[in-house]
Amino acid sequence: MKKYILLAIATLLFACGIVTANAQIPAEVSALLKKSSVAMSDPAGVEYEMDIKVKMLVVNILSGKMTMASLGEKNRYTMTAKAMGQEMITEGGFDGEYEWEHTKGLGADTLYITRTNKKSEGEYEIDFDLDKEYRKANMKKEGDYYVIDFSDPKDSEAPGKVTMKINAKNYFFHEMKTSKSGATISLTLTKVRTGVKDGIFSCDPKKYPQAVVVRK
Repeated sequence: MKKYILLAIATLLFACGIVTANAQIPAEVSALLKKSSVAMSDPAGVEYEMDIKVKMLVVNILSGKMTMASLGEKNRYTMTAKAMGQEMITEGGFDGEYEWEHTKGLGADTLYITRTNKKSEGEYEIDFDLDKEYRKANMKKEGDYYVIDFSDPKDSEAPGKVTMKINAKNYFFHEMKTSKSGATISLTLTKVRTGVKDGIFSCDPKKYPQAVVVRK
């Protein structure tokens, strides 16, 4: 089960259980997700920039920007945001041998480094497998975008509702929103570029001289 980016952020802010039921995902939804996944990938690597917002009822509790890059199995992410009035920076990745994450803000300054032969499934990535993770989906066309509403998750820890918006012209992911426990989390794509340098995925602990380093 993927722990896609929205769930990863949501778990920093709240947790609750969801009741599920049986349903079926339309074939056209699965086909569209596959087209979008192909459109958002490139053999030379790809990097996305996104705006992120978390709102509790009508109050913004987190806003910022996120950059994600991938090249084969390697990945890297950086999020800079203001949460509850404090600056927060989270960055990490997988370089083929080590998975790492550094978090600074909200009272933390910690660098986790784990030696592993593969990265965690789907952590800090756009999730194109929602059709496998939810039991219900409705799709409609709104202007230049397809809008898909997913509900009834198979995993009780997943958000109860996810809405994905995909560009109907080039099939690029455009926006994703989740709703859970009164909070709405949104990611909006602002830039895509192809061609990623291999060196950006490695962790240099010297960049974080004040951090507590935890090795696993």
